[in-house]
Amino acid sequence: MEDKKNNFPAICIVRDENGKFEFIDDRSELPFLANNSFPDSVFQRLEKINVEDNSFLIAMPNMISLYVDRAEKENKIASDLYLELKKEDRHENKSDLDKIKNDTSLFFDYISHKSNSLINAFQAIESFCNIAIPSLYEYKKITRAKTEIYTKNQIERQINIEEKLNNVLCEIYNLQPINKARIWDYFKKMSFLRNELIHLKTSKTKIITDSLLLSHHINFAEISRITVQYFVDGVLSKPKEEIEKYDFGELKKWPQFQNTKAFFDNGSETSGSNYSELTE
Repeated sequence: MEDKKNNFPAICIVRDENGKFEFIDDRSELPFLANNSFPDSVFQRLEKINVEDNSFLIAMPNMISLYVDRAEKENKIASDLYLELKKEDRHENKSDLDKIKNDTSLFFDYISHKSNSLINAFQAIESFCNIAIPSLYEYKKITRAKTEIYTKNQIERQINIEEKLNNVLCEIYNLQPINKARIWDYFKKMSFLRNELIHLKTSKTKIITDSLLLSHHINFAEISRITVQYFVDGVLSKPKEEIEKYDFGELKKWPQFQNTKAFFDNGSETSGSNYSELTE
């Protein structure tokens, strides 16, 4: 079918015998209800993609979910490489030069995949912050000297991520500052390491590589999930009449790993915060 109002193709998804929707891909945009009178059917927006002479329809991606998915996959590869680095018998019958070559290659691969996991997990949170800000929202920053007013675009570009999470989003959704939550310490450490990695100074190369090695047991993807889940759980715990006042035009862009009961009941359970998965 094609959405006549917005002029894009879409495919209908119907509940299965267990009362659940089988999404095209967990990393795609959330489907939408075309009509509240038919809650057992939702529609997935599609777009036409051209790859040279080949054209096909795909569901549009949710970039936050893609970042988290990439972070998870990179973390798995890094974890496997770390286990290989721990093996004491991998150098049997090898020359000293071959040992150094092998160790260096394994270590570089580990650092590459672990840093990719970190960067993608952090990018998921940054993207979430920007998406979760309603288009007409204005943020007032009051100091002794003046009051500064930021539009959505200005918030995205000029306000740091800690302030977005603690002040902007918590003000929009009327929540307690996230820095009071248990996840905050994990996020701050991830944020510090990410900034050191992105803005790397030559003098700190050894410190950063050591930090990534010491972080082998940290699942950065799960930190991003729980950080986002803080806001989802906070919103969904409110009375129905209060939830309904929020701009769901923005909220329904939130990533697929969140609970979707705010928009339609897909028969799934609330995922909640799983701190046991932060470390391996």
